[in-house]
Amino acid sequence: MTKSADAVSILRRGKLVGTGKVGELSTAEMAAMMIGDVKLAELDSRLPVAEAARPVLTVSQVKAPIAPA
Repeated sequence: MTKSADAVSILRRGKLVGTGKVGELSTAEMAAMMIGDVKLAELDSRLPVAEAARPVLTVSQVKAPIAPA
């Protein structure tokens, strides 16, 4: 979104909680507006992956068009 927009409006639970110019807001600031008072680190519920773990999904030869800069 930060590459394709000049301004952003943040909604949380259907209500406008913030607006601003994309260049003036960091990704962390936008995320904080989206999730409220919860710290980002508290939301990271990922568990460590064991070295011997087998992948559940493997993708190869995926292609997508590159947008002009």
